[in-house]
Amino acid sequence: MSNIFVELTAIDEIKPHPNADRLEIAVIRGITTVVGKGEFHKDQRVVLFPPGILIPQDVSQSLGIQKYLKHAEIDGIRCQCRVAACRLRGEPSFG
Repeated sequence: MSNIFVELTAIDEIKPHPNADRLEIAVIRGITTVVGKGEFHKDQRVVLFPPGILIPQDVSQSLGIQKYLKHAEIDGIRCQCRVAACRLRGEPSFG
């Protein structure tokens, strides 16, 4: 397994989601990701996990993000651990 380094960065912009009342679009270093409305704000410090990265199960559980991850195999065990790009209510979300 390779090591991938993620960094603490700031949200550049929060835009309204055109097709959902309870979602917004956060722009982080030019990457769009769909987030819950009111959960984040401009200039807030966040860690962006890019699509394709595998997050160990204990880490994803402690961050409360496991239910948003796709299934993959990590250390020989199949679990919900892969960050995937998707569309939420028609808008792309990367991370």
